[in-house]
Amino acid sequence: MEKAFASPSRYIQGKGVLKTGIKHIEKLGKNALLLCGNTTWKVVGEEFYETLKNNEFTVTRVGFGGESSMEEVNRVTEVAKTEGVDVVLGLGGGKVIDTAKAIADILKIPVVILPTIASTLKVV
Repeated sequence: MEKAFASPSRYIQGKGVLKTGIKHIEKLGKNALLLCGNTTWKVVGEEFYETLKNNEFTVTRVGFGGESSMEEVNRVTEVAKTEGVDVVLGLGGGKVIDTAKAIADILKIPVVILPTIASTLKVV
């Protein structure tokens, strides 16, 4: 019976990691595409964006269209190409993360996965 195991090359977890983990992201690139939905943007995205900017990143924020599809992957990939990004940041839930991974794979650049529960919260 064959078994396989795959894992990311680096895994960082902890309180406040969206602020303290920047040093790990900058090793991968400084011209980032930040993909996240509107709820995640309101809950943690804006602050994360400002943290990146304050650490001398160039950040292109792209709103997630709601479904992980080839249409969405292609749309955001074109933005990434236009902006010349060197790292993709997927902030949110599973659909955003899947889309970010596909974009990075197409572009052959690093991806940083930043899962949150914010993507499932209701913002009033």
